[in-house]
Amino acid sequence: MQARNKGLSFTYRPVGEVPPVVRADERRLRQILINVLGNAVKFTTHGGVEFRVTCRSEMAVFEIQDSGPGIPADDLQR
Repeated sequence: MQARNKGLSFTYRPVGEVPPVVRADERRLRQILINVLGNAVKFTTHGGVEFRVTCRSEMAVFEIQDSGPGIPADDLQR
């Protein structure tokens, strides 16, 4: 909803099959994903945000890609 309100595209792209049930701390995982996706939307002024999920060997990999400015080189170490 935040992306749409800013005129950004938001794409959820599961890569392969995502299991219907996973074992995780739902509250913490939700908090982490909301924070990371919220930052992607917050710092993107045009274009969009893509959220990819890949599941392999009982492990999930989450990738978020956006068209925002990124982290300045001076701040990467920090």
